[in-house]
Amino acid sequence: MISGWRTGFVVGLAMVSSSCAGNRGVMPDIVGHWQGGGKIIVTWCQQTNLPLALEIKGDGTVTGKVGDATLTKGRFRRNRGWLGRKLHIKTDYIITGSLEGPIVAAEGIVRSGVKMPVNYSTGKLVGGIHTTGSKFGGKKSMILSAGLSLAKTSPRKSTNQEKQNIECLGVHKQKGRREWQWVCRHSSGIAASLRHGNKSRITDQPSEVARAADRSRS
Repeated sequence: MISGWRTGFVVGLAMVSSSCAGNRGVMPDIVGHWQGGGKIIVTWCQQTNLPLALEIKGDGTVTGKVGDATLTKGRFRRNRGWLGRKLHIKTDYIITGSLEGPIVAAEGIVRSGVKMPVNYSTGKLVGGIHTTGSKFGGKKSMILSAGLSLAKTSPRKSTNQEKQNIECLGVHKQKGRREWQWVCRHSSGIAASLRHGNKSRITDQPSEVARAADRSRS
C-alpha cells in the first residue's frame, strides 16, 4: 500500500514537473532549420528511410516536411522537467503536429498527425517519430514509427540559374469564388500555389499539382 502510494506520488511529481517545463521558451540553439531523417522500423512499410526538414521558431511553432507530408500546426515544447530527467522518464522535448498529404506517397500511407520526442545533444536532435494510428491493421491504419536524427543547417536558397529556369505553366481564374492557381516548374521540381478567398498556400503534393495544372490549361 505504501509502495503504491509512493509510486503514484513520484509519477504525479514528474507529470507536474513536465507540465510546468512545457511553458518555457525555445532555446536559441534550437531555433532554426533542421534536416535529417530516420530509419523506419515497422515491417509493413517497404520504404526504409523517412526524410525530414523542419523549421523551429522562437515562439515554438514548427513547419516543414515529415516524409512526403507537410507538417501543420507544429509545436516544439519541453517534455519533462528536472524530476523526469532524473528518473529517465520521457525526453527533454517533443514536437507535435498534424500531417497534410501522404507521409509515404509511393505506398499511399496517410496519417493525420505525428509526435516526435527528442533530446538535444552535441548540436543534434535525436529521438523518434510516431504517427497517429492503431496498434493493429498494417499499412492501412497502424502507427508508423521511425528513429530520428536531425542536424541544424542553413535553409537552401534558389540559385540565380534556378530562378532563370522557372517556367510558369498557366493561371486558372474563377470569378465569384475569387479562386486562382498557378503552377511553376523549376530545376528542383514542380510546385503549385493554391488560393481560396484571402487564404493561399504553396504545395508540392503530386495530386494537387496535377489538379492545378489541369485547371491552368482550361
